[in-house]
Amino acid sequence: MPAKSTIDKLASLLDTAPYGVIIGDPKGRMLFINKFAIQLYGQIHKSKTPQDWPSHAEAFSKGHRLMPNDYPLFRALQGETVTDMELDIIGHDTGNRFVIAVTAHPLHEDGELIGAMSIHRLVRTKDT
Repeated sequence: MPAKSTIDKLASLLDTAPYGVIIGDPKGRMLFINKFAIQLYGQIHKSKTPQDWPSHAEAFSKGHRLMPNDYPLFRALQGETVTDMELDIIGHDTGNRFVIAVTAHPLHEDGELIGAMSIHRLVRTKDT
């Protein structure tokens, strides 16, 4: 049996995390979505662009609906680091209603932006 690649090992490790992990490329297409994120949001299509992200879930901050360019992952793709942004979420596929805290960071290699990663921590569920 061939050895797992470093990428496969990392993906396996991130799939066991008790947080949602989403990694996007510089154009905002999702490259990786771990199992916890899928449990929160439902099946997410990796080819989606930032403008498509609201089709998976509605996100609200302080009572205001977020536009795609307000999402933490999109902001990280613009070079910004977002720390513990609390969001109210309504998942379209799952019907789940919950509050999360999202931290997102740009990813760089040799000084070039290669994508962004967001970590989604479940704060609490809400009654439907």
